[in-house]
Amino acid sequence: MKRLKAIKSEILKSCVYTGELSCGMRAFFWPMTGFTRRFALLSVKYGSVDNVFVPPGENRQVEVPEGIAHFLEHKLFEGRKGDVGERFSALGASCNAMTSFTSTTYYFSCTDNFDRCLRLLLGFVRRPDFSPGGVEKEKSIIAQEIMMERDNPDWCLFFNMLQAMYARHPARLDIAGTLESVARIDRDLLLECHRTFYHPGNMVLVVAGGIDPDEVAAVADRGGGAAQSHDGNIRRIMPDEPLRPARKSVTHRMPVTRPKVLIGFKEEDTRVARRGLFRRDVLTALVIDTLLGRTSRLYNDLYSRGLIDGTFSASYSSYEGFGYSAVGGDTDRPQLLVEAIEKGLERARRNGLDAREFRRKKKKAIGGFLGTFDSPESSAMLFAHFHMLGVNVFDYFRVLSRLRLSDADERLRSHLCPKNCVVSTVLPRKGKR
Repeated sequence: MKRLKAIKSEILKSCVYTGELSCGMRAFFWPMTGFTRRFALLSVKYGSVDNVFVPPGENRQVEVPEGIAHFLEHKLFEGRKGDVGERFSALGASCNAMTSFTSTTYYFSCTDNFDRCLRLLLGFVRRPDFSPGGVEKEKSIIAQEIMMERDNPDWCLFFNMLQAMYARHPARLDIAGTLESVARIDRDLLLECHRTFYHPGNMVLVVAGGIDPDEVAAVADRGGGAAQSHDGNIRRIMPDEPLRPARKSVTHRMPVTRPKVLIGFKEEDTRVARRGLFRRDVLTALVIDTLLGRTSRLYNDLYSRGLIDGTFSASYSSYEGFGYSAVGGDTDRPQLLVEAIEKGLERARRNGLDAREFRRKKKKAIGGFLGTFDSPESSAMLFAHFHMLGVNVFDYFRVLSRLRLSDADERLRSHLCPKNCVVSTVLPRKGKR
């Protein structure tokens, strides 16, 4: 491994060291003063939307069942030396993993035995060790997980919103797949996905906490193994998605005590370059907080009228090729809440955002962002997330400082508008209220 390069942040008074392991994986090491705890994550740019692809160096198109990225995450914890989670526990570490639309991340936290834990992380993720029998057994476990999700009203509310937004894009599909798709998964398919996506060039290692960067880099370099033959250039194939939402609304009845509403806004411009995604992410989050944060006029109007409570939230999520905003929560009067938010947005589009509130929210954003770096876990997670977007998380302050009220007003009018809007509602079953 070559000498590490330093990436400095004057605002954070901190420095991250980066280099490429011998296997070809990019790695970041973040020493954090005052911490004895150490946290490491290994993130793969492979998620639930990557179901149709052309493997590196090949011309054939491969289509795999929905939910296979999540299934593979589960199976990598199986090994002939025993359950990987139990091996981490024996070393005094806690470990876990998660699959999102666009990535799969494995991580652990510990104070002792860090080197052994890091070697274990790199080993079990890079070298699959599961049996055909274990795959069949896992199907029933994931099937139970899928059935539990279907009984979760918040899960239904969210994915119904996405299914109203998207006609063809796989973001509309459950990350865990369906009972039918999971039944079609076998060991050979899992190994093909692993060979394709778990390539060092398609992964990133981030370590943060009480570490010596050079020492940890040496351990990681040895544990990462040798370079692979192909270059990791994967061609992901996505269907053509209509510009506008597939349908305007969807209503589902479940055994809930109160109605739930989620208003979604489909991202219109999906061809933004990676660095543009970062700016848009920061800008849209600022617009939403200015308009719907707890000190905003609209929020307080909704609260004083009894239309929202502590479950209310508003957020924006941005990915390569798709994105959305989601606004809502529990309410006794779902139709009135939707109408009130629509009127509030219309008024804001017409008059523009409040300038004082916008300046206040910019200051709040800086404070909130700085607070993210209070722990090795959140620091590493955030760094990995933005690295996947092709940007340095330390650029946040520069990007935020350059945003103007006119930028926010333009974004408000182009994104939070009726043509992009869908409404997902979960209502109590008839006779339950």
